[in-house]
Amino acid sequence: MSTHKNTPDLAANIRFVAACLEKGDRKTAAQQLASLRTAAPHHPEILRLSGIAEQQAGRFDAALAYYKGALSMQPERAVLHNNLGSVLRAMGRIDEALDALRRATELDPNLAAAWYHLGKTCKTIGDPRAALEPLQIAVRLSPGHVAAGIMLGDVCKALGRLADAEAAYRRVISLSPGQATAWWALSNLKTVRFGAEDVAAMRAALAGQRGEQKIRLLFALYKGLEDTGEFDSAFTCLRQANALKRESLPWDAADFSRRVDETVRLCRSALRPESMPVPEKGQGVIFITGLPRSGSTLLQQMLASHPAIEAADELVDLPRILAPFFMPAGGSVPDVAGWDSAQWRALGETYWRHTVRWRPSTCRWFIDKLPNNWQWCEAIVRMLPQAVVIDSRREMRATLFGNYSQLFAQGQAFTYSLEDLTAYWRDYLSVMDNAARDYPGRVRRVEHEALVAGPEVVLRPLLAWLGVEWDERCLRYYENDRPVRTASAGQVRQPLHKPASARWEAYFRHLPAAWQPVVELGGDFSPAVNRE
Repeated sequence: MSTHKNTPDLAANIRFVAACLEKGDRKTAAQQLASLRTAAPHHPEILRLSGIAEQQAGRFDAALAYYKGALSMQPERAVLHNNLGSVLRAMGRIDEALDALRRATELDPNLAAAWYHLGKTCKTIGDPRAALEPLQIAVRLSPGHVAAGIMLGDVCKALGRLADAEAAYRRVISLSPGQATAWWALSNLKTVRFGAEDVAAMRAALAGQRGEQKIRLLFALYKGLEDTGEFDSAFTCLRQANALKRESLPWDAADFSRRVDETVRLCRSALRPESMPVPEKGQGVIFITGLPRSGSTLLQQMLASHPAIEAADELVDLPRILAPFFMPAGGSVPDVAGWDSAQWRALGETYWRHTVRWRPSTCRWFIDKLPNNWQWCEAIVRMLPQAVVIDSRREMRATLFGNYSQLFAQGQAFTYSLEDLTAYWRDYLSVMDNAARDYPGRVRRVEHEALVAGPEVVLRPLLAWLGVEWDERCLRYYENDRPVRTASAGQVRQPLHKPASARWEAYFRHLPAAWQPVVELGGDFSPAVNRE
């Protein structure tokens, strides 16, 4: 235990540094901390604040060293264990982070920050059930903790507790009416219908908002205006939101098209894919691809309600493995034309190692549902013989407008421009239409409209294609309590219902000319701009 005593001046300087860190003035804090460490090199609070400063700057190793130094003098201080757990989570050392945070809550059960970070860490590893209670405690201990309140809503949404999610977001808004993230999260439930009072509150909150907060509030206000029937104003709001987002997240459609074409060319110049052997338990993977907002979450929820199929949601493992080979940031692309089956299998084995925690031995199949994986379809069928690709496809305008009206948590830079969306759709159709034609045993299309109109008619042959028996639970997918972490989490908790009209129809005159002529061929909705 440290015996260092605070002088009045030292205590005042420590409080000043803490205030600087709280308001984000890292430069002043760093200058003051350097002087304080010289004057009192073993003061635990100075070491702790030094750790916070280093963590805010992204220097996690240095932060860790400072926290451990402070803990060596005050091993029973809960806030230090909380700081330690926070930086360990940032470093990806999740088990150690959980241990530190649980220790913090044991030492001080009233430390709201420790409960919040414990819940956040559980959510980070995709365990919303474990995150629920810590976040509930954090909000109870600190009702004004905005981040905890919003995260509690997010966890409730993932667990299908939609009324609790709405209540959590509304509670934050009642305490902080200008909280843009809470308004956006509430709109993103998809099941909440805004009224005139909500629209007025969002318009009032919009004043003074900047950057990402303004973008989030504009997307929420768009939905409010749509809910109240003010469609022209809604589209104006939506266009402004997308323009601001695109400024912060640029996208080069021509470069992406070139990279997709090159990936297809390289893969098709290599070996023909092997036919798929019947997978044993835990050995088969279903990739559900398409565009976001194409019904892929509903399809996954239906399939994952079958006892032979587990779902892992949106994994990033495949693009992380393949992008360095086919879409490097710089440098040359390897010549895969000469690869033999062993080299392709090595890529597949890397994928299996990365996803082992998602593959329960009791199920034959597991689902990797990352819509943008369509661009890797040619590589998938070569590197993973026991894999199939399902193309979840929805009518063009419904899909593209669904993307344009959605603020995504991350990525999806192509969705914030109508022209970029059109180009992306062309690339997607080119790849997936050819793959479905050339690899019928490995690639299969599911039309969202047909699935909604007659789920059993679509699912029975799909399950037969996967080699599993029909199960009625697939039709009662909304009873499945598995966590869902996509934008459609609220919608897939409800039985199927057919909307009176498509949302995009209210904005028809605002949509680009390329979206207007749609050629329907055998249930395949293709824009006139589809390239061969």
